[in-house]
Amino acid sequence: MAIASESPMIAASTPCPLCLSTSAARPEPDKTWFAGFHGPKLVRCVDCSVVYLRDYESAVVETRDDDYVRSQIVDSCSAQAEQDALFLRRLNWAKSRVAGRRVLDIGCGNGAFLLSARESGWQPLGIDTSETAREVLASTGIDVYVCDAVEFLRQHPASFDFIHMNHSLEHIPRAADTVLAARAALSPGGLLYVEVPNEFDNLVYRLLELIGRKKKAGSVFGRSKPPRAPSPHLYFFNKKSLAKLAARAGFASFEVHARRHEPLEPNPAEAAAFLSAVLGAGPFLTFTAQVAPE
Repeated sequence: MAIASESPMIAASTPCPLCLSTSAARPEPDKTWFAGFHGPKLVRCVDCSVVYLRDYESAVVETRDDDYVRSQIVDSCSAQAEQDALFLRRLNWAKSRVAGRRVLDIGCGNGAFLLSARESGWQPLGIDTSETAREVLASTGIDVYVCDAVEFLRQHPASFDFIHMNHSLEHIPRAADTVLAARAALSPGGLLYVEVPNEFDNLVYRLLELIGRKKKAGSVFGRSKPPRAPSPHLYFFNKKSLAKLAARAGFASFEVHARRHEPLEPNPAEAAAFLSAVLGAGPFLTFTAQVAPE
């Protein structure tokens, strides 16, 4: 069986959407069991290492319509208490890093982050692709714009002290443009915080994929469940791809790590998360970047 380095290359008809590399992309090994994609649909950039979906318009648009987004927002309301605790920690950490209190949440969903931000003394604003987000927050007085993130950010240069994206960057077709536009929309000393799933490049998921992949009909180690519906994600980031993106955006400083909370606290749960990150098994990647102060 051929090893990964011997995989055939796919000619790059267009540059990598993240780093703009014109090098040929490499087909990603079968991810049918885990993500619902296989064959040439998923490719990995040989330069920045991001895995992305080719021709996403025809492959996943049916899973990304407003009904899908609406269901995800409504379902997420059940985890409100956990989200509140997470977001309060994140906001308190950001307070120690920036002077101003203007915060923008991109992909604000059920509004949990924006509500926590207001309670913590921030001036919150949200944007989303679904009217549901605006409807959920209509009675709170918090403004939510239903619009394209890139265009909104470009229209608001140096307007925010903190820009937050929680599991939204992987859904955005113009992911790189969004990060570059966010850099310009931050005020001097402003902070960007992005959290994305660590899906294909962590140890746990690799083992699950290996066990679940069907080798042959009737195999003892055959598929343990039917192929799931295609993932709604367009990008599958890892540490290298996020670091490349941060450098391309021109941030003065940035960090990419596989732990969920900021700041790291000395307790058993955080110690376990840190160990999993060291082993490459962390389920989430956090990307924080800061603009140079004047």
